[in-house]
Amino acid sequence: KTAPAASAMRGGGEPAAPEEPRKLMVSDLHPHIAADDLKEVFSPFGELTSVEMQPNAGGAEGALGTAYITFQRPSDARDAQAAIHGLELAGRNITVSFMAELPAALSAIAAGKDSRDAAEMWQRCRRDVAE
Repeated sequence: KTAPAASAMRGGGEPAAPEEPRKLMVSDLHPHIAADDLKEVFSPFGELTSVEMQPNAGGAEGALGTAYITFQRPSDARDAQAAIHGLELAGRNITVSFMAELPAALSAIAAGKDSRDAAEMWQRCRRDVAE
């Protein structure tokens, strides 16, 4: 059975539509680009909830960087992605793509939460899909 059918059988009606992504991955960044630089570029599109910089690959000099930008509203993320993807920033054409959020169980595992809690959440997800 499919998850929507299982939800309807349990009286849950139609499952909620997946939430639109609010998080963007920005890659091919010049090694000297900082979080404040990205805030300046992305904040005109809407309220940012976080800007996370990923260290350059292996700390290699000249390696291209990656950052994760999260907006308060999905529509702001969509507008920013459309306008900024391919923009030249510090001599590099940057790539801006949407990031899907991890399901709660996987987020807990990735964040290093108590493995029993994460395993329990994962099992609940699997049961819901299997029903």
